[in-house]
Amino acid sequence: MKIAKYYSDNRKYLIWIFLIGVAVSLPANFYGLFKGYDFKIHLVWSRLFFEEFSNGTLYPRWLSDAYGGYGSPVFYFYPPLPYFITLLTYWLFSTFKIIWLPLTASFSLAHILSGFTSYIWLKKFFTPKISFFGAIVYMLFPYHLSTDFYNRAAFAESWSFVWLPLLMLHSYNILSKNKNAVLLFAVFYAALVLTHLPTALIFSPFPLLYYIFAIKKIQFQSLSRIVLGYVIGLGLAAFYLVPAISYQKFVQISSLMRFNYSNNFLLSNPYTVDGITSNWVYNNFIITLALIIIGVIYRYLKKESRNKLTSWFIIFALAFFMATPLSLPIWKLFSFIQIISFPWRFLVIVTLAFTFIFTYFISSERLRNHNFFIWALLIILFGSNIIFISFKVFKSKILIEKENPVTIYEKSKNSFSPPEYLPKDLYNDSLLKRVPVPLTEILSGNAKITQSKKISGNVAFTVNSITKSSIRINQFYFSGWSTESNEEKIKVSREGTLVRLSIPKGTYTVDITINKLKEHSIANYISLSFLVVSSLLFLSQNLITKTNPYNSGDN
Repeated sequence: MKIAKYYSDNRKYLIWIFLIGVAVSLPANFYGLFKGYDFKIHLVWSRLFFEEFSNGTLYPRWLSDAYGGYGSPVFYFYPPLPYFITLLTYWLFSTFKIIWLPLTASFSLAHILSGFTSYIWLKKFFTPKISFFGAIVYMLFPYHLSTDFYNRAAFAESWSFVWLPLLMLHSYNILSKNKNAVLLFAVFYAALVLTHLPTALIFSPFPLLYYIFAIKKIQFQSLSRIVLGYVIGLGLAAFYLVPAISYQKFVQISSLMRFNYSNNFLLSNPYTVDGITSNWVYNNFIITLALIIIGVIYRYLKKESRNKLTSWFIIFALAFFMATPLSLPIWKLFSFIQIISFPWRFLVIVTLAFTFIFTYFISSERLRNHNFFIWALLIILFGSNIIFISFKVFKSKILIEKENPVTIYEKSKNSFSPPEYLPKDLYNDSLLKRVPVPLTEILSGNAKITQSKKISGNVAFTVNSITKSSIRINQFYFSGWSTESNEEKIKVSREGTLVRLSIPKGTYTVDITINKLKEHSIANYISLSFLVVSSLLFLSQNLITKTNPYNSGDN
């Protein structure tokens, strides 16, 4: 009921946000994002995730057909939430013969939803009209649209833009002692963790900083409520987060550090791979304009207004500082943040802070005297999107005209990139020269295999072994495999980095599955416990309170 009323009251602006989101993402749906650096990887992962889910695996952590058919544990490590959401676009668009459409539609959905959530956040502080313009600034800020969407095809980071405004909204609500704020903050923090870990790591300190600088006197109760929101959020996400940490010993996760953070600061030497220099120049140009605009805003705001924006000016300054080489000593001191590889990821926070500051400015009466200068800068800022996006889409169009997109997809599926999810002891294994590979191969003996299948970390088949036989399963060994059937005579072992079975004489139904670590099971119970407790707490704060006759106000 509340949602229906909210839509009715804000329908005009929500429809315009939807239409603008559709318009700016339309080129990607027509021509794909094949010149986006990560697009082909996410295309493979999303399609295989959909196939595994359609075959009955509710949470496909293992993609059986990845890496040329050897399988990949990618979703033991990579946050799954955007891919679960993308299942919807696969169901909607799977009948179309455009192989990239379900993924680009998910990109579009993320962009539109980010407009909705930023509008909801800003409307807490501004009029609907002003909040609408602020939401458009958030959607069209070049790092969000040109860089993450069109240039990098950064699928997970694009989805993270959806949750950040809601987290800042409920950070404010916690300070206002809203009864549901802690739980809602926890839910959206869990959503962020389940969407993109680098953004979650970068963003986590800023709600606390917002709290510290937004109030005159720190209150332990409010501070503890924010910390509680983090704890509950991490508990809800434990089913993903704990396995992502505990299984790292089985893969080449250190390959993530191949992009040295010290080479990827904003305003420093450009990282020169596949034309990324153009993106470096573009971002430097954009961030310079953003700094000028922030400077103009600060100059022409009254002292009282500046004080109200203190926390956001500090957040903007800190995020920008962390993206530049000036922050190198901090990166060296707190070495754990080096895993995000790209300091310019802090532009996510710059985008968020810029949006609020600029929205506040256009709500000020002082804008009337200086609107020409600020709007001129904005036209340059956002007009450059059109040029940059046109360039990337044109390159993608040329590519798909030269090569069949299905062929591009198959090549990507059969490659061994990215390397961080390959087995730790895999280097130059001669077994891996053939892709794609059959599921099973008879190495020795006389046997016949029938009815073989593989589904997300599970392999099953029937074998008639006329003599004692040895069979290789062309799936990576990962954390180990074990028999699920009662055929104790069948022994599972390793052959290099693959799975090997010793089959005695006879006919057997073989069912083997990836071993699950103890921490994996514990993590599932942790998340379930937090979910149950959070649900009960939510009910006690809402339904029970409403039905309590002593709270009716009739006394």
